[in-house]
Amino acid sequence: MNESPDKNNIPALQEAASILALTFVAMLGTALLLGTFTNDMLSRPFIVIIELVIVLPALYHAHKNNYDIAATFRLRAINRDTLLASILIGVSLTIAGEEIGRLMELILPVPEEYREMYTSQFQANSAADWFFLILGVVIVAGIAEEMVFRGFFQRSAEAHLDVTRGVLLTAFVFSLLHMSTYSIVQIVLLGMFLGVMAWRSQSVIPAIIAHAINNGVSLILINMEPENMLALEWHGHLNPLLVLLSVAGLVTGFSWLYRATEPDTATRHPD
Repeated sequence: MNESPDKNNIPALQEAASILALTFVAMLGTALLLGTFTNDMLSRPFIVIIELVIVLPALYHAHKNNYDIAATFRLRAINRDTLLASILIGVSLTIAGEEIGRLMELILPVPEEYREMYTSQFQANSAADWFFLILGVVIVAGIAEEMVFRGFFQRSAEAHLDVTRGVLLTAFVFSLLHMSTYSIVQIVLLGMFLGVMAWRSQSVIPAIIAHAINNGVSLILINMEPENMLALEWHGHLNPLLVLLSVAGLVTGFSWLYRATEPDTATRHPD
């Protein structure tokens, strides 16, 4: 394990876990409070607010303890090749995750009422809906969740456990945030890939890019008319060619990312 030399900016694991527990409480409390005013805890503007709440406890804790914000949250610049590799990984992860979700439904079918409730939260019926959904689900969620999980928490877990257990623990805790039994496998796998990206690059920016792409494409698919999905499907699953391309994209993307984040390469072409 390669430990960061800047140990003063790495919280103890128990400390980081306590902040995450506080974050869950803050999110739930905010949702309940907002729901008392509108009877809709997940109205489009409130999604933005709830996502912002995710990062506030960790930011406050880091500021209060005089941690370096950039180091603590892995806010480190990346080079062009890392950026492009992250985009390829993000697209490939999204396709693979969609197919994994369909395979999981064969084992654990999603009740129709749950599916309708979930999709209704992210359906856009106006330009304002699109604005708040893109802002909250794609931009703010991608940045806030990656800063807290792959930055603040995983950095602590890597330092006090090891890289493998740190990535796995963070992916599992990340899945708890989403509170979805029916998509837990996809979320854990997504968290693992994002964790490797953040560890390898020592930056949350690649994970933010991939996370935002995943959420953005998912948002589009939820709002797409079923007949427009036919060209992408094959007997209830994604077209096998798309799945093969996603696997090839993951292999190529991570190979590219690993080459781009070699110490000499990462410092030679900064953005």
